[in-house]
Order: sequence, then C-alpha cells, then structure tokens
Amino acid sequence: MKLTTSRVFLLLCMMLTLQACAVSRELTPEKRQDAAQYNAQLGAQYLQRGDLEQAQEKLLKALEQDDKNALAHITYANLQSRVDQPDSAEKHFKQGLLLDPEEADYRNSYGIFLCGIKKYDDAQTQFRAAADNPYYRTPEFALDNAGLCMLDADRLSDAEGYLRDALRVNPKFANAYLHMADLMHRKQRLTVADAYFQRFNAYGKESPQRVCFWDCTSSVTRETLPGRRSLPVDCSISFLPLRKRVSICHAPFSRLLPEI
Repeated sequence: MKLTTSRVFLLLCMMLTLQACAVSRELTPEKRQDAAQYNAQLGAQYLQRGDLEQAQEKLLKALEQDDKNALAHITYANLQSRVDQPDSAEKHFKQGLLLDPEEADYRNSYGIFLCGIKKYDDAQTQFRAAADNPYYRTPEFALDNAGLCMLDADRLSDAEGYLRDALRVNPKFANAYLHMADLMHRKQRLTVADAYFQRFNAYGKESPQRVCFWDCTSSVTRETLPGRRSLPVDCSISFLPLRKRVSICHAPFSRLLPEI
C-alpha cells in the first residue's frame, strides 16, 4: 500500500511527539531543577542586557521546569515590573521570598519595586532586612536605596538617617554622597550639598547618574575655584525615574550567572 504525502507527514509528527515525550520522561527531578536554574540564570542575564523577549522565554521555561526556583520567580518579577505588570510582579516577588527568605539581594530588589509603587513602609522593611543580613556583601546598597526611597516619599529625616548609615558602612560609596548632595540641596544647605557633591566627584566614576545630575534646567552655578566642579544651584536628581537611580550597580544576581 502506498503512503500518501499527508500520511507520511502524520506519521513523522507522531514519531517526533513520542520522542519528545520520551526525552521529557528521562529528565529526573534533579535534572529538571538544574535545567530550571540554568534557564533562570540565562533569563536574568538577558534581562540585564535589556532583551526582554528572550528573558521572558527563558524565565517561563524555568518556572515550567521547577516552580520552586526562587531565582526564576524573583527575576520574572523584575521583568514584570519592567513591563508595567505590578500585580504579577508582586505575586512573583512574594513567592520568591517565600522560597528563599534569606537572600538579601532579593529583598533589596523587592524593596525597589515596592518603593516604585509608593508602598514606602513596606519597602523600608525589605531594605532594612537586606541590610541587616550578616551574609550580605554590600549592605550599603540596601541602605542607600532606603534613603533614596525616603527621598521619593519626601521623608527627609528618614532619608538622611539611611544615607548616613550607608556611608558608615562604606565611607567611599559614591552613590550615597550623590544622594546626600540631593538631600542637602532640598534643605537649602547649599554649602553642605556642594561638599557632598565634591566627595561624589572624588569617589564616583563617570556614569549616567553623573551626566544626568549635571543635565539640569538651570545654567546658574555657584561661585567656585577655577577647574573645580561645583553643584549647580537649581539642580536635583529627583526627576530621574527611581529605577535609574537605585543602587544596583553591582548587577544583582551576577554572581549566579554563567559566562557565555
């Protein structure tokens, strides 16, 4: 009996389906967890590069392979936040922290999200939990983010406390000097603001933050010595979106990512 082209195609599809099922059955729970972790790491790396489509593909695959992978949930939450899906983002942040409550980077990331949706007190709780974690290598980042969040909430006294704590932990932390300059500028303490900005100049590298800080609407600057960069009178970084100002310069989760 001769097989028609359609029958041959149908048989091939059935064989491929059976083969795929057999391969899927070969994956042990441990291998599925390993595959999920690898896809979660790839998803985080794509997200850092701004490739949201590839990030979503890898992260959804990771969650399909292991819905108890904390990194996949947290990174997918960050992706959902990036695409303005706050309900989905919060759901996955909570699930990720339920699975791994001791990971300080996750709490710092969740705090940034909460501050962005104006849940300031909840954000404060997450930043403080991250900073108080004895295994967190960079607590100054969480403290600086808490200070920045309080600046957004116009709670200047709280902001100053967090920023001073960040500088006590790391006296060479440039971000905190920049945000203290912003804080003192809001308080009209221009001489002090200028001093903090000079410390930022001393410890900070050229960055988008520095460029944005100088990209102000006013061209008026304070009197200063020749060659010395001074803080513009009517300049503040507060107009920048929170996500572009937070202390994530250490690239969250980078220690988990493979070299590709």
